[in-house]
Amino acid sequence: MSAQRKAIRHAMKAMLIAAGTAAGERVFTNRGHALNEQQLPAIVIVNGGEQIEEHTKAPLEYEREAEIRVEIYVRREDTADDDLDDLADEVEQAIFFDESVECTVEKVRLTGVSETVVEADANVDTAAIALTYTATYFTAQPDAEGLFDLEHVHAEYETGGGDNEVPEAVDDIAIPTT
Repeated sequence: MSAQRKAIRHAMKAMLIAAGTAAGERVFTNRGHALNEQQLPAIVIVNGGEQIEEHTKAPLEYEREAEIRVEIYVRREDTADDDLDDLADEVEQAIFFDESVECTVEKVRLTGVSETVVEADANVDTAAIALTYTATYFTAQPDAEGLFDLEHVHAEYETGGGDNEVPEAVDDIAIPTT
């Protein structure tokens, strides 16, 4: 669900700002944000793909494993690798201490770190690294508020063989409402 992914990104942003990392308040939740020299170091939180499995049948609930990438950008200078490692450590520590990401997920786990990449951007020359997290959360489908109350059940049973198309047993059940 896109609303839940958005909530996770925004909760991670709040956590990282509150943790007081070297990026300060330069934490963004949309990949379209072009960085400039004054905005470094910076963190950009983006969604990757999701694996979805049925968790329960009734009511229908999905278990989702969402990939969240925390991209870290610093100026490309002689200390870029050290700066990236230091800021990555700050990010890991902040997320480690709140694995529910402000109660938006069941749990979040660090599942990978990309190699450092160098980007020549029109705005600034940057070095970057990405921490990949897997966030587990559950969603119910459809939203319970959109369902009508169950008022009536009609069930037909065929208890044995036979070629006739008439069911052998029929039940009509009215569900009492309160």
